[in-house]
Amino acid sequence: MSIPLPFGITNFRLLCLRYLDLSYTSIITLDFKIEELPFLQTLILYGCYNLKELPTIAKMLSLRHLNVTRCESLLTMSSIFDEIYGRFGCSSSSRTKCEELFYLSSIPGSSNQLQTLPTIMVGGFLDLMFLGQLNLHGELMIRHLENVLTLDDARNANLVRKDNLDSLGLCWGNNDDESTSNPWMECKKTMFLGRDRHPSYRPSEGHQLSADVAEEVMEGLQPHQNLKVLVVKGYPGTRFPNWTLPNLRRRVSCKQPLTSLDIVSCHKICLLPSELGSLKSLKSLKIRWCENLSSLPQGLQNLKALELLEITDCHSIVSMPDDGIGGLSSLRSLSIENCNNLTYLSMSLQNLTCLEHLTIMYCPSLVSMPKDMHHLSALRSLTILSCPQILSLPEELKYVTALDCLEIGSFPGLMDLPTWIGDISSLRSLIISDCQNLKQLPESLKLLTALQHLSIQACPKIEERCREEVGEDWRKVAHVPYKYIGSPDVGQSSESGSSSV
Repeated sequence: MSIPLPFGITNFRLLCLRYLDLSYTSIITLDFKIEELPFLQTLILYGCYNLKELPTIAKMLSLRHLNVTRCESLLTMSSIFDEIYGRFGCSSSSRTKCEELFYLSSIPGSSNQLQTLPTIMVGGFLDLMFLGQLNLHGELMIRHLENVLTLDDARNANLVRKDNLDSLGLCWGNNDDESTSNPWMECKKTMFLGRDRHPSYRPSEGHQLSADVAEEVMEGLQPHQNLKVLVVKGYPGTRFPNWTLPNLRRRVSCKQPLTSLDIVSCHKICLLPSELGSLKSLKSLKIRWCENLSSLPQGLQNLKALELLEITDCHSIVSMPDDGIGGLSSLRSLSIENCNNLTYLSMSLQNLTCLEHLTIMYCPSLVSMPKDMHHLSALRSLTILSCPQILSLPEELKYVTALDCLEIGSFPGLMDLPTWIGDISSLRSLIISDCQNLKQLPESLKLLTALQHLSIQACPKIEERCREEVGEDWRKVAHVPYKYIGSPDVGQSSESGSSSV
């Protein structure tokens, strides 16, 4: 389906059009007369899942802002590029001089004024040559880098000279997970599952690409040192180039040092370079779905500005380094999730005196929480879920005077809540779920006068004992203003905001 321009291109009002937003529509193509709109500056096509073809951007000299994020059927930034890739392939290595002149005729010149392009779909070298001509600002996500096969093609993107970019994403394969933050788009996705796509000239997944080729391409994608946010997704190489994690000496003169680094779905990476510890201004580090990563990088303790550390689905990590975690003196949030072989948390965790949020989830081999947690004087929330080897909560928690939210779940070995839980006078929210063998609540629960929210679910013995007015433990929880006790399908709300079986 294409969207025709209303009233014809000669309509005066349409000629003056400066802003056009077609987000979330099911269009396949755009009326190519859109190229003739002389004043069009902004074209938003966010979430157009079926869109397969763009107008010729080279002809839209007034265009300043183009957004094709989540256009999942779009293979390249120009239908002309698509035809050339189909005939000659996505690499420039076999071009003759005549062919090169033909290719270059398809690339916008310096007169193009495009300033923001949050996402670019790369079908091959021409898309990177197009990118290389642009002076972009703000954020840029380069998708489908599996179609870039040589160092020279990667250098055509000219990223090292783009000093106005704040955020850069480098993506191989289908690793864009942005839709997970948009429930409406998740529902709409089902409408497009049967969509047809262009014949594809690219590898189906980035991880199937040769590691040597990917490493060579990565070298050519060196960004400008003003970059503040870097995201690497699906990189199929076994090592990172020096530019990715530059040392302090190379970044000392940069205006906007790197503050956020995400490493996602880099399945072949076993070790992260020690130079990561030289990123003195780094505030956020997220490492996700790196199954072969066996340890955190040396020098981690040098990240004195780091405030957020997230480690997810790194199944080869066995322990957290004692000489690394404890040195993160500014860390406020630590999340470790779905690390199947993690058996040991660093004892130096006690040194994180600025830590406010600690989450440990789905670590089936973890046998205990570290002792001396009473040193975590700033801790406000603690979540421990699906760590079945842990049999008890650390008693030192009763000395954490700032703790206001405690969530525990899937503890098959937990028989009783400790009596000392009543000593956590600051606690405002207590969530207990899937503790099948939990027998009863302690009397000391009545001492939690600050408790505002209590949730108990999938704990059959406790649910029975907390039946409103008649359960043996009801008097222990009756003072809590907002409580939910029982499974969602049997809970009943009351006027006081409580709910029970």
